[in-house]
Amino acid sequence: GAIGNLFHVPEEGKVVRFGEMPTQEDLLQVASEIQTFTELNHNSDIFRNFKNEVENAKRLVFLGFGYINQNMKLFKFENENSVLEVYGTTFKMSDDNIRDIQNIIPKTINPVRAPSMQVNLRNMTCAEFFDGLSRIISL
Repeated sequence: GAIGNLFHVPEEGKVVRFGEMPTQEDLLQVASEIQTFTELNHNSDIFRNFKNEVENAKRLVFLGFGYINQNMKLFKFENENSVLEVYGTTFKMSDDNIRDIQNIIPKTINPVRAPSMQVNLRNMTCAEFFDGLSRIISL
């Protein structure tokens, strides 16, 4: 899905940055911008901007993602991309599923760089993930 505007300067409305403590009013405004995968039009500017941002990212972070085929298809690219490192939560997933996901991620996101891509999955809640890895993912 989408959690509001991907760009650093909002077109309109409030942007809550990582680590910022929003007010209740801010939360209501940004929550109204959340869209699920099925709500996104894959020909929309939002989706094209999403693809562009991901293609240019060196690090991706997946939180509560599920890694199901429908979601992973969002990360198949026609062009080579910059992704070298992936972090994600795998809360309460089996070891077999985690191994499968670790194999699928590089082949899906960046097949050219798959052998050297670092995939760091953690069996944690999103809150635990941020508590334990906020410094690493913000570098």
